[in-house]
Amino acid sequence: MLAAAGIPHRVEPAGSRWWVLVPDDEVPRATAALAAYDEEAQEAASAASPDAVSPGRAWSVGVLPLAFYALTGPPAPGSRWFEQGAAAAGRIVGGEPWRAVTALTLDVDAPHVAGNALATVVLVSPIARGSTICQREM
Repeated sequence: MLAAAGIPHRVEPAGSRWWVLVPDDEVPRATAALAAYDEEAQEAASAASPDAVSPGRAWSVGVLPLAFYALTGPPAPGSRWFEQGAAAAGRIVGGEPWRAVTALTLDVDAPHVAGNALATVVLVSPIARGSTICQREM
């Protein structure tokens, strides 16, 4: 921070701590710059708190598998959704790589989609919380 502000300084070890040394005439400027940095970092940390993904948001994402199932229904002869999107290794390797993703939106029956919806709710919060924490620590 001090280098970015053009404030001359050096850092020296002092036992298990470190000292940041600045010339006497730069102390007020260095103190102000470090205080502004701390305040900005604290605001950013509170804006990106790990609680940013509320249970309500997780539940709303969990509704997505149910919505897809309501749209596609179960597999049935002639179902365009299953015809175009089902995972078929030969077709994926043969030039239809989207099937690896689209197959994730297709469910066989109501218990299957309910399990996927529940798994989505359970996994979305920790995954989103983890990415928020990683962003904040960078």
